[in-house]
Amino acid sequence: NLAPFIGKQIVQPSLYLYGENDMIAGNTQEAIEALPSGLSDLRGVQKFLNTGHWLQQERPDEVNTAIIEFLKTL
Repeated sequence: NLAPFIGKQIVQPSLYLYGENDMIAGNTQEAIEALPSGLSDLRGVQKFLNTGHWLQQERPDEVNTAIIEFLKTL
C-alpha cells in the first residue's frame, strides 16, 4: 500500500536516467519537468538518445559514468 507516501517528498540525493524511446515509465516531457517537485535533492536528469528501457544493457559505459559522477556528489 503506497497511500502513506502520496504527496511525500523524496529528500535523498537522486539521479534520474532514462532512454528517449522508453515510454514504459511515462517519460513524457511533462513528467520529466515534474521530477523536482517530488525529488527535493535531484542532482541530475540524463536522457540517453536512441535508447529504450534497458539503459544498463544498451549503454553500460555511459550509465556507469553517470552513476559514478552522481556518487562523487555525495
